[in-house]
Amino acid sequence: MTSTDRSPEPTPAKGDRLPMGAPALMMSPQAVSPGLVRAELVHERDAKYFLREPEKLKGGDS
Repeated sequence: MTSTDRSPEPTPAKGDRLPMGAPALMMSPQAVSPGLVRAELVHERDAKYFLREPEKLKGGDS
């Protein structure tokens, strides 16, 4: 049997070879809830880089 005798291997629609399975390992398992950052770290970062004023953070307006 030659390589031309075999049927081609199925590929995803766009031609990318993607890993199949649940995306459970795309985020590292951590003890804290995902997406939550301690407020003091946000304030330190904002103060360091002059990103936002503290009164805007309290009101929820960006």
